[in-house]
Amino acid sequence: MVRIAEVGVWWVVLTGVWAVTVSPMTVPDMVVGAACAVPCALVAVPARRALRSRWRVDPAALRWLPAVALGAVTDTVRVLLGRPAPPRVREVVLAEVGGGRDPAAQDTYRALATIAIAATPGSVVLGERGRRGLVLHELGRSRPEVSEVVRS
Repeated sequence: MVRIAEVGVWWVVLTGVWAVTVSPMTVPDMVVGAACAVPCALVAVPARRALRSRWRVDPAALRWLPAVALGAVTDTVRVLLGRPAPPRVREVVLAEVGGGRDPAAQDTYRALATIAIAATPGSVVLGERGRRGLVLHELGRSRPEVSEVVRS
């Protein structure tokens, strides 16, 4: 029963991702997106189990949403106006969550931080350094700086 529920959650998430990325949204587009999400959801469960991944989402990550939204807008305007600062590569060390004893919480935190940082056009995550480090490529400093918001 748990696997069926997990497939259902994956299907909803994948269909949602399709819905927010397709433009304009029509009924045929949604039907195709929902249908394509079924095999992807079916494969996601054994893939997650093969990686022995567990997820523990800390609700505190929701506080990142305003910074991500504002950062995406300001970075987009800055890039479109041709005013990016000189690029830089740097490492960000994320906060330790779960008291350092819960690898599922730390993995989830790192995954959500990666998504949040990469959601802005001015930065991309190049890789990882250990369990808590991320290597970023940034087009200068932006405000708000999402990589700093996810660190705390």
